[in-house]
Amino acid sequence: MIDTDTIYVLIFGESLLNDGVAIVLFQTLVHFLDESLIIDAAATWAATCHFVVVAVGSVMIGLVSGACCTCYFYLMHGIQTPLVEVVMFLCWAFIPYYICDGVEWSGIVAIVAVGFVMDLYVVGHRSKSLGSADSVSTGISSNGSSLGHSQGGYNGMACKGSNATFGRIFSREGHLSEKSKNHIHFVTEINATLMETAIFAYLGLFLFNSRYHWNFWLSFIAI
Repeated sequence: MIDTDTIYVLIFGESLLNDGVAIVLFQTLVHFLDESLIIDAAATWAATCHFVVVAVGSVMIGLVSGACCTCYFYLMHGIQTPLVEVVMFLCWAFIPYYICDGVEWSGIVAIVAVGFVMDLYVVGHRSKSLGSADSVSTGISSNGSSLGHSQGGYNGMACKGSNATFGRIFSREGHLSEKSKNHIHFVTEINATLMETAIFAYLGLFLFNSRYHWNFWLSFIAI
């Protein structure tokens, strides 16, 4: 990733997270929208708790979906064709959104969370010193195994085995083929461009809708 990509990701991620927080806050206000509502300490505390539950719950759904996605691609590594890998990648990316939408939580926040996990552990990256790292890890594991045998610690060996399995599943190398990685980057970039264009086009056309009532002072204050 070059510097321009880093700046783009930071700005886009910040704006996306702001949109997600704004949607969670809007859903919280709509949840408590009632003509007979009296704004007091109890109502404020209930709204705060609802906001925290929606925000944390959406993040947790995204993280759990990302972990399940990582386990899926780990088990199916080398079995699926690149086309199927790309399709399943997109399907897993939409799962947390529909779950949160079904329980009236924030799908955008969930997608941000699952996106981090999938980018780190499903797509991953190739390290230049992969061979040396593998040799070092192999040496460490062999030394650890010999030490475990010498001490006769079965629990220690089981713990190391579980840690090794966890490390293989959640590896920064990713579980996709190189061809799938190239296709996913291309397809997601195309989809992002199309969605951004559609959103801004809709907002631009909505300004000329007859249902929209202009208010000069409101627009001036907003700007």
